Amino acid sequence: MMPLTPEQPLEPVAMPPTEGFFRKEYPTLADPHAPDGVIPLDRFWEKQKFPPWLMAILALFLFFLLFNLIGAVFMVGSLLVQAGAKPIDFTQIDKLLTKDFLGQLVGNTIGQFLGLGLPALLLARGHSSHWKDFLRIRHVEGKIIFWSVLGLVTLYPLIAFSAELNGWLPAPQFVQEMDKLREEFILGILKESSVWINLLAIALTPAICEEVLFRGYIQRQVERSITPFWAIVVTGTVFGMYHMSYAQVLPLSLIGIYLCWLTWKTGSILPAVVVHFVNNGFSVVMASSLMGQKDFDPAKMEQIPLPWYGMLPLVVLGILGFWYVSKKMYPNTEAVQPPTAMKTEFLT
Repeated sequence: MMPLTPEQPLEPVAMPPTEGFFRKEYPTLADPHAPDGVIPLDRFWEKQKFPPWLMAILALFLFFLLFNLIGAVFMVGSLLVQAGAKPIDFTQIDKLLTKDFLGQLVGNTIGQFLGLGLPALLLARGHSSHWKDFLRIRHVEGKIIFWSVLGLVTLYPLIAFSAELNGWLPAPQFVQEMDKLREEFILGILKESSVWINLLAIALTPAICEEVLFRGYIQRQVERSITPFWAIVVTGTVFGMYHMSYAQVLPLSLIGIYLCWLTWKTGSILPAVVVHFVNNGFSVVMASSLMGQKDFDPAKMEQIPLPWYGMLPLVVLGILGFWYVSKKMYPNTEAVQPPTAMKTEFLT
């Protein structure tokens, strides 16, 4: 190469464009079930740096209010439609609502979707662009779901015992009255609606909406705040208390803990959705078949005794299911990155 002379111009050198070229950093959440092993936390709520545990508490409180508000609106709307041109005595609204079982069923179903499920989906979109991974909405193999359902059978003796123990706990008078109203509502629904409608409204709807909220959003946020073990226990217990049924808080909490463990172990809420549906569906079918019996109490469904020769093979299969899910799936703590890390992207 010849040396440059004052008369020899320099050859132009191509430089990368600077406009629109910048470095973007955002935290990520480790999850081995995600495509890249991490979930980007790159949306509005994460940029505001709100603590995950605070977001979980606010979501539970606000969604509970929203669910009840939406349900009440549709219940009152049902009364207005049925009344037509006749005036409604709103001083007797409580009595009117307790007689309108279909309106309560419709209001409860719509309230679940618009007050619990949909808001949880929207809230998750405010945390991550990969909101499905954030909520663990993922496909899993059919055999995992099958063994997950059988795993629930293993817990039946504990569920029955917890229901019996729950009955020994003293309850204030107003709590007993609330449980009585809830039982009357369930009995009314079972009498007035067909089994298929009840399966849709009482089994399928809560299985979808409550799992998206609790196992999808709440559990994820709690896991970001405490260890997985305590996140499973706390979220499952809150799930049991959230139903506002004192007579069933212990068995519901036990089922909730199992559903949380399934979600954490499989990396998907789908097994929990199916198990939730099977549990509720079994209760609906059993209650419908026992409606004609004297002194039937839907709140004590978990205490109905089954013969040991019928339970034994189911318990054995349930133990195998529990073992299969426990051994074949790996926990989220084996992620390749710390629970929270920073990811850098160069965007143009």
